[in-house]
Amino acid sequence: MTQAGSAPGRIARDTSAQPSQQGRGVRDGRLVGRHDRAGQRATGETGQLYSDLALELWCEPADRTVLVAAVVLLVSGIGIMNIMLATVSSRIREIGIRKALGATNREIRFQFLAEAMTISLVGGLIGVVIGLAIPYSVRFLTEYRIPISGLSAIVAILVSSFVGVIFGTVPATRASKLDPVESLRYE
Repeated sequence: MTQAGSAPGRIARDTSAQPSQQGRGVRDGRLVGRHDRAGQRATGETGQLYSDLALELWCEPADRTVLVAAVVLLVSGIGIMNIMLATVSSRIREIGIRKALGATNREIRFQFLAEAMTISLVGGLIGVVIGLAIPYSVRFLTEYRIPISGLSAIVAILVSSFVGVIFGTVPATRASKLDPVESLRYE
């Protein structure tokens, strides 16, 4: 419920209803009780406690954006890791040949980490291009001026390469630990 004079995008809580001191129950469509979650004596409504917590967590658009970005980075990192694990499985014989010719575990690990970083950087560059194309399109087609920060593009590239390194470490380590004799026998 919004009140007059509150900031746009923020939800003001209704303070007109007084909490019940009579025990637990439902009043005005809300859960009412004498005890909070920790079991300590409280004078307010437990329903109000949960709604205040929900408002604090979900009212700020910046918080939602950070949460969505974190989930997207996690999902994309898992995707990169799955792609790299499939690549390692399909190139077991190549890894065995390289080890038989004298490649060290470090060189093989570096090769697969470089591939993971390349995949994530390409994805990051595509994201930056799309992310910059939208504000420029809006500027070109309308009178609106959306601010664009060059720092955000740099941070996006750095974060995408970091995701590639973090999620590419497991497949790279798995590839570097393969036994050359078993890898050469692999069909």
